[in-house]
Amino acid sequence: KRRRLKQMIDGLSKRISKLQSQLDALEGQRQRHQAILSPVRRIPMEILGEIFALVLPDVLYSGDRRMLRNLGLVCKSWQNASLLARHLWSGLQLIRPPKTGAYGRIVSWLTKSGALPKTLQFD
Repeated sequence: KRRRLKQMIDGLSKRISKLQSQLDALEGQRQRHQAILSPVRRIPMEILGEIFALVLPDVLYSGDRRMLRNLGLVCKSWQNASLLARHLWSGLQLIRPPKTGAYGRIVSWLTKSGALPKTLQFD
């Protein structure tokens, strides 16, 4: 029985050692990624919003709208930057007439642009 317990302890010790090695490797990766991302975290939100504007058209169709929403899902800072860049929310392009329930979403989208002039295109 004693021998069996020693084998179990040895097995668990090896497993702990292996898991600790994996943890150390993951921690190293995390630190490398954090070092890469640190400069991005220091970019002012206004500049980040302008970068977003450079990759998106002035009037957004549905795929562009999805991309803008996804940018805001990256992290809280990116969400704040996208909302701060009000001009990103000032235009929409609709391919077909919106369904009745979509009017509220259209108004909500355009409201995020504040007092800026709005553009609504129908194709």
